[in-house]
Amino acid sequence: MTSPAQHIDVKPEIGTQTEHSLPSDATPKIDGETSQARRQEKAALRELKRLRKQNKVWRKENKALKDELAAQKAEVVYYSGEVDHYRGLHTDARLKLRLMAYYKTEAARKSTMLRDIKKFIYKTLDVSEVDLQVAESMSDDDSICNY
Repeated sequence: MTSPAQHIDVKPEIGTQTEHSLPSDATPKIDGETSQARRQEKAALRELKRLRKQNKVWRKENKALKDELAAQKAEVVYYSGEVDHYRGLHTDARLKLRLMAYYKTEAARKSTMLRDIKKFIYKTLDVSEVDLQVAESMSDDDSICNY
């Protein structure tokens, strides 16, 4: 028998693994599987990066198209304002009134934008708020000469 003071050194047999050599849930992987998984992960990351760049490009193109469309709509309003010069109101004033009506319909939920546009029109034209309301209430068929 051994006395409690003696320590028995137990060594594992050759070829066996100890409890601490591998985590319990880890399984040894073959080098080919590991490198293939790394390649797949890198390819997936490259694809994600490419898609993010493409998304940024699409967003910029979308914004440019929206700005171009808004500019085209403003040009249509401008050209339609040229005809109104002969109806009795100066072209610039009629143009600005139409632009205000356009932005009013487009920005109905954005009252701050509408307020800023009105302030701009009040500053650039010597038009009172009553005059603007009268002009807005008239349809295109009404004669502006009575205004």
